[in-house]
Amino acid sequence: MNRELLQSELKESFAWMYRDKRKGKAYPLWKTLLFVFLYAAAFALLMHKFYMMGKALSAPLIQQDLEWLTFVLMGILSMMVVGLTNTFHAYMAIRRLKEEESLPEGIKAITNMLCAKFCGSYIMGLFYSLVFMIPGVLVHLQLTQPNLLGFIFTLCVPLLLGFLSLILSCLLAYVVFVISSRISNKNMLTVLLSVLFLAGYYILYEKSQDIFQAVLNSAADVALWIQRFAHPFYQLGLGVQGNTLSVVTFCITVFLAVAIAGCLLWMLYRRALVKRKTLQN
Repeated sequence: MNRELLQSELKESFAWMYRDKRKGKAYPLWKTLLFVFLYAAAFALLMHKFYMMGKALSAPLIQQDLEWLTFVLMGILSMMVVGLTNTFHAYMAIRRLKEEESLPEGIKAITNMLCAKFCGSYIMGLFYSLVFMIPGVLVHLQLTQPNLLGFIFTLCVPLLLGFLSLILSCLLAYVVFVISSRISNKNMLTVLLSVLFLAGYYILYEKSQDIFQAVLNSAADVALWIQRFAHPFYQLGLGVQGNTLSVVTFCITVFLAVAIAGCLLWMLYRRALVKRKTLQN
């Protein structure tokens, strides 16, 4: 991967912390530090809330011999929320790809550009997912006793789930991009999607206690549903307990999902690139 492309993408990804995009000027140092402090305080409060929620959820499930379910539920929650949160970042990455002035030539150049763009999205998603996964990891390690493999795998799970969140956000971003390309008023679409996402987060936040209580009331049914219809996450749950085969199975599943999604994105971008070059000629 081209290091300069990656550095440029990371600077663009975190530009909201130090640059006013409308004016194109850097924020004063005090304003950047204020943003960092506010985000750190908000993340700390959220992490504390999810830690207490995970702890309250774990104890009853451990009594039912379903301790793996707590970590799986927090992992799924992290993947879904981060995938939705990171959709706008992935959407902007796709837009920047379309508006790129210098068109890459050859398979290696296209691959380097795509890797750099979506590495920025992955890092942003990982940045958000740690808000959910650090409390989940702490709760799991405090209340269970995994072996060495389970301990190492537990620490690696946030990195693996970050890839699944990236796939979800890229797919959603592509859908939004296709819709926006057919709508003249793109700002209205952005506002509408923002309102819908905020409403969804508010509902999820307000109903989170009710959802977890419902899970506790029917924990056996939820565990059975995950085993049947979300089997890779069942393997994730067994993996954090130290099951070697489950660790390998989940890692292979993530690798295959990333490979398939990467090939699809590469083909979609290459097709758009060929079409753009044809129009230019």
